[in-house]
Amino acid sequence: MWETLALSAGLWSLPRRRAEEVTAALELAPVAHRLCADLSPGEAARLRIARALLHDPALLVLDEPLGDSDLESAEIIQAALSALADEGKGILLTTFGHPRTVRAATRVCYLERGRLVGAGQSPAAPDAERRGAARDGSDRADVTGRVPDAGQVPPRVAQIAARRDERVVLFSPAEILYAYAQDKGVYLHTDEGDWTASFTLAELEARLAPHGFFRAHRGYLVNLAHVKEIIPWTRSSFSLRMKDGSDVPLSKHRVAELKELLGW
Repeated sequence: MWETLALSAGLWSLPRRRAEEVTAALELAPVAHRLCADLSPGEAARLRIARALLHDPALLVLDEPLGDSDLESAEIIQAALSALADEGKGILLTTFGHPRTVRAATRVCYLERGRLVGAGQSPAAPDAERRGAARDGSDRADVTGRVPDAGQVPPRVAQIAARRDERVVLFSPAEILYAYAQDKGVYLHTDEGDWTASFTLAELEARLAPHGFFRAHRGYLVNLAHVKEIIPWTRSSFSLRMKDGSDVPLSKHRVAELKELLGW
């Protein structure tokens, strides 16, 4: 991985120090000597962004930057992009509706068949930015005459297909207790047992977030309607006890968000 960054830096006639800086910013040092082919999807996404940052661009254009990233990589990428935005860099993200990408933005525009159909402030935008948008009228949509929901995600899906042996069964979101990634597969945990899903965990998150699912851990997506109890292990370490008695780990990085969401 390091050789890839060093080569890219050389093509820009940049010093080795610059490659070290972006490696640190995207927290890639632990995998610096790993082959690119052996990187996880999240690590590969961080490497692509690190290469894009080498020459310190004033404007960064990223298509689905979170993609199939696990929770840890998604948070690292979001932190790096937020830091760049704070420095005054321009950042344009495109997404089909990945909820974490939408939340990372300060302003959201919606395209339909290549045309702008709405624009508004993101729910994550600071209050001061919201007030400024309200004063200058920029929070209003264009010819549609409506203000879109900036937290909008793809249409709510009615069912998710999953396999076990030769059976293909459709589950409604309410029937899914949680989804989890294990051994390069993604599974749905239901009252009928565990079933193999064809989607990645990130793709499931995009489809199920509108139904009350929460990314509790990089490897777990939980239906909050099926959570019975929050179990503390240490002062800052918790797990989620599901109504069927199973336990799901809660990442330390997600505790604050869940507390705010549930009023815990």
